[in-house]
Amino acid sequence: MSVKAQTFEFQYHGEGVADGGTVTIPAVEDEFGFGELWCESNPSSNPNYGLILKLNEGTEADGSATINIERNTLDPSIVKWCMGGECMLFNNKTSLTKSFSVTEGSVQIQFDAENIKSEGDLLATLTVTIGEEIRSVKILFTNGASTDIKSSVYSGNGLGQYYMLNGRKVERPLKGIYIRDGKKYQMPYKSR
Repeated sequence: MSVKAQTFEFQYHGEGVADGGTVTIPAVEDEFGFGELWCESNPSSNPNYGLILKLNEGTEADGSATINIERNTLDPSIVKWCMGGECMLFNNKTSLTKSFSVTEGSVQIQFDAENIKSEGDLLATLTVTIGEEIRSVKILFTNGASTDIKSSVYSGNGLGQYYMLNGRKVERPLKGIYIRDGKKYQMPYKSR
């Protein structure tokens, strides 16, 4: 019996995310001191480096997507979702659904929480249907929550190197929070 190959997948920072997997994104303070969360481009401005939906077969497809906010203790001023060129504000809603098109093999997913006023987290589930295939990804924004960093990041020759909060080594750190020599740094260069 053959298994049908998946026609699309979610990727974050260039790596595949398992169906039902979670992408965790910590808040970064902007110049006004507000916590800002972006899964679209955090911490890179390259649209293929944030959270994307990538087709594994062909370059074009139409689909539908639903995003549900399961928990929100951040008290942000704005929560918005963009996918396929259209942005939608949540306002008092906890669920939004839309149709979208993938035209060049992938589509960028933007889910933002802006002007965060409290510690806590925001958990949302994005479910996408293309044809008969359904896949989902959880997006977890955190503010003030502790992060587990594997001790293997700091073993041996890791001194002087920058790492993402998930333990991946970064050659050229951009905007965001990184680990260097066991300490947190917010780019540009603010020790935490």
